[in-house]
Amino acid sequence: MQEAPPMSVGSTVRLVLGWAFAALGVLNLSMGVAGGGYLLFHVVLLVTAVALMGFGRIRRQPGRIAWLAAGAVPLLGLVLSTLPAIDAGCCLRDRPGRHGFPFTMYASGRVDAVLLVSDLVFWSSVGFLVLTALTLLRPPLSPPAATNPTHAEGRATEVPAPRDESVGGLP
Repeated sequence: MQEAPPMSVGSTVRLVLGWAFAALGVLNLSMGVAGGGYLLFHVVLLVTAVALMGFGRIRRQPGRIAWLAAGAVPLLGLVLSTLPAIDAGCCLRDRPGRHGFPFTMYASGRVDAVLLVSDLVFWSSVGFLVLTALTLLRPPLSPPAATNPTHAEGRATEVPAPRDESVGGLP
């Protein structure tokens, strides 16, 4: 069995994630909108799906700054979303409400795994959108230099030599 090249594995994962995000976003939004946070999450999911499916068509490579920003966004987003909101009613111990924005994972003094996963998906999607935007803003790569064609390509593009119509030795 031959091992698949890394580019095809990466492209396959990117496309599968793109289609999965598109399906989740469309299906959940078709069931109705349950609030601003719900709408924001699924719109980001849909935009990320489109970006994931089209990222292979971008003829630019992400730079170091794009990778750093794309890595920093999910980390900062997770940290900021765990912080309690800054209003008087948020931090009352007898109130069962969730803390943080937009998708909290810290509630009632314990970590909620479902909210943690949704936070990871949301902030990773935002990070990928930052990576895509910074990659698009980067100048395009110069076109590759013309290469010498292989002998089959050369034969296909050569002008054929005039053919000798004689059979050569036959009367």
